[in-house]
Amino acid sequence: MKINPKLFLFTALAAILLSGCSPVSNQVQVTLTEWGINLDISEVPAGEVIFTVSNQGLLEHNFLIEGTEIQLDLIPVNSQAAITVNLEPGRYMILCSLPGHEEAGMRTEFTVLPY
Repeated sequence: MKINPKLFLFTALAAILLSGCSPVSNQVQVTLTEWGINLDISEVPAGEVIFTVSNQGLLEHNFLIEGTEIQLDLIPVNSQAAITVNLEPGRYMILCSLPGHEEAGMRTEFTVLPY
């Protein structure tokens, strides 16, 4: 069997280019527990971002994006809340700002990529 060099080169280049292309979501699933915040993804493109925050802990928690006005107040145990925000590119800190919670580990970094 003879391989067409042009077809082989085209196929190889397409595979290389497509391997680096993964869909980027603007929806983030956030899980709050004692004493952590887990994100299903840690990067999103700039613009509208939807955070769905689930409290799977034993205590009430809140959700705050440090340096912004973005906050979900108390989220009861075994419940969830959602918030849609518009974020500029940069690094953000997500935390639970209830007394002692951030210090106990409820803090994680999040990146918003350029458009």
